[in-house]
Amino acid sequence: MTASDRHRPFRQTADTALRVELDSALPRVRFAPVDTMVILQNLARHVRQSPKPTGIDTLTLPGLLRLYAAPNVAVEVDEKLEEYFEREGLDPRRGEIAWRALAHRIRVVDPGNLYSDDSRVSAVCVRDPDDAPTAALAVLLGVQALSKDGALVDAGLAAGNTWLEFVFAAGYAVKGEAIDIGVAAGVTVSAATVKGTYNAARSLASSRNGQLVLTGIGLTLLLLAIGGMIVYAIHEPSREKLRAAAKDGAHALITGGKWTLGGYAHVTVDKLNGYTRLRAGAVSSATAQDHVALAARILAGASQPITTDLLVRRIWGYQRVPRKRLEFLQSELQRQPAFVEVTPGSWQLGRSPEVRHVRPTWAAL
Repeated sequence: MTASDRHRPFRQTADTALRVELDSALPRVRFAPVDTMVILQNLARHVRQSPKPTGIDTLTLPGLLRLYAAPNVAVEVDEKLEEYFEREGLDPRRGEIAWRALAHRIRVVDPGNLYSDDSRVSAVCVRDPDDAPTAALAVLLGVQALSKDGALVDAGLAAGNTWLEFVFAAGYAVKGEAIDIGVAAGVTVSAATVKGTYNAARSLASSRNGQLVLTGIGLTLLLLAIGGMIVYAIHEPSREKLRAAAKDGAHALITGGKWTLGGYAHVTVDKLNGYTRLRAGAVSSATAQDHVALAARILAGASQPITTDLLVRRIWGYQRVPRKRLEFLQSELQRQPAFVEVTPGSWQLGRSPEVRHVRPTWAAL
């Protein structure tokens, strides 16, 4: 494999273009590195405001935000949880239970020697070697870490005190994308009923239950739309029925959900503001994106393991994957501890942490 072939630019083919189009129609999974203190703060907030979920809980539970942590972070949470909770005046046993639940939604990624020569990672390592893996993870994923650590913030690799804004921004983006799905599926928004319903729509969009309703509406309409388009294209007698069903569905959504043009505009503004905040949290690469970083970011936002073949298609845009390129990427992924081969030739980024020192649930009752 030549050097020029290795850095071959992405080329979209018919099948990759279709896959990208379908992927972009769904609310995107956001991801970010996270450090020890943010995890501990979230656990404490979870216990204090239970049963109301935290912002992180709201997005990680349905898998719309995925958190990645360096190996030492998971160990530090285990080691510091009891002392932190006692200092906050909270029951450590409840914190342990909350940590066990959250740990299932966090992936531990060992960056190994990746980006150890990056000037930002090196600067962090000089100040605190324990933060170097989180710094490397931020560069690998291209996203600032959810952290207030001074070394990471000064290097531009952490969000600082505004880390919670990133979480809210991800929520606004997801909600807006879900609503866009519903509108794209054929739901027309009436401007005739704007007066008197704008506040109701705004309230619906701002409450957790309302967010779940709106997200559910969008996803449901997307699935119906995909199936409907297929039937519409191949079965002519079904076309009129589909038109009538779409009209009835739009009417039910507008009258039952009190959805208006004003409410849609409000959610869209929130979504665009969310995009702005998420872009501000992007971490630039010191060099051009390489195949390892691209593979990591594809896997970071995936809902399930991805095969080497599909990764090659996504990274380089092949329609027919050359065997040498497949073997090359397979070898590269096997060399990096960040990538976990779940089954032969099928990959995910990181693994679930091993939570230690967690007492049985009955011990907290």
